[in-house]
Amino acid sequence: MACDIIKFYKWGMFLCLVIATIALYLAFKCPYATICPAGFAAMLITGIFAALTGIIMFFVKRSLSHVRKLYIDDLTAKKMTAKTAQCGSIARKCPCWSRWLFFFTSMGIIMGFMVAVLLSTCPEAGDALWQGVRKHSHLPRLSSFFMI
Repeated sequence: MACDIIKFYKWGMFLCLVIATIALYLAFKCPYATICPAGFAAMLITGIFAALTGIIMFFVKRSLSHVRKLYIDDLTAKKMTAKTAQCGSIARKCPCWSRWLFFFTSMGIIMGFMVAVLLSTCPEAGDALWQGVRKHSHLPRLSSFFMI
């Protein structure tokens, strides 16, 4: 069972860091800050909380791996090292923090969907606010990837 938990934190960490990278890249490379501030805020919140979740998950995975290798003799007062005490504290406290951060990351994603679909605070695709944005954007055109 411990192996499954460690794999959960390993892959969850990877997924959270990928989500954070994409959200922060889009938040800062696209002109959302000036054209659609609500979309920018949603991506920024999602990116920050996903990055924090990924970092916490890394430390939990590392701590669980360390605690898993311990024997009962390693937990006596004379043999316990500072690393073992620190890893035990992280393994005990941080899963709760990662759950809360995962909740806030999910809320950021839901907020992004609400901004994009329900609230429609961003301008339409052909709106004058988007004119000239393509020249300043450093993102390649999607049509160049698909040879359109």
